[in-house]
Amino acid sequence: MKEMLDELERHRDDEARRTVWMQLITPQLEAMGILLVAHFKVLLPLLFHWLHANDDTTCLLVNPLSVIPFDCRVLHEHNEKSQSFEGYGSLVGF
Repeated sequence: MKEMLDELERHRDDEARRTVWMQLITPQLEAMGILLVAHFKVLLPLLFHWLHANDDTTCLLVNPLSVIPFDCRVLHEHNEKSQSFEGYGSLVGF
């Protein structure tokens, strides 16, 4: 994994390389489990850099939540409900 990430770091602006890597890496990352934490020092800066890439494909692969439609009214309603409970923030689900 270290060699793979080092190679990606050297070629982090190569659109084809990063797109293919992100499409195929999920099973390996899931199999690594907690060992993945050891590679965060290299992996997270790469993902952050790719999040600001110029091509839409990379941005969607790095940030899958960006394809979910977001409705501001839902957030507003949730905030109103959470404010009605004194002392409880919206993070605890009340």
